[in-house]
Amino acid sequence: MRQFLLLPFILLAVLLASCTSIVPYYKADIQQGNVLPAAKIAKLKPGMTRIEITNLLGDAVLQNSLDSQQLQYIYTDKPNQGKYVEKRLLLQLRNGKLVSAKGDYPAIPASLKK
Repeated sequence: MRQFLLLPFILLAVLLASCTSIVPYYKADIQQGNVLPAAKIAKLKPGMTRIEITNLLGDAVLQNSLDSQQLQYIYTDKPNQGKYVEKRLLLQLRNGKLVSAKGDYPAIPASLKK
């Protein structure tokens, strides 16, 4: 008789364990990196110092240990449903001054595109 009382609990545990493949569950959106609004990127000007750039855009996500004259801003978004998004902004400095920028942002000023 005791075995029959235990059977429903085992069956319930097996059914609940398999529900994750049948019933969709919530996955959180994952955003990492620097969110760079177009208005801030448009304010970049040739000759800006590293400090001015950091004050405007924040600290760069990646610091190139081989080239200290380069700042890399990366933003990634992995939504629960939808496409994975990755945007990059690479700023090149010469003698501590901004000389060029390239990346996935359309708001990069024409004076910095090279």
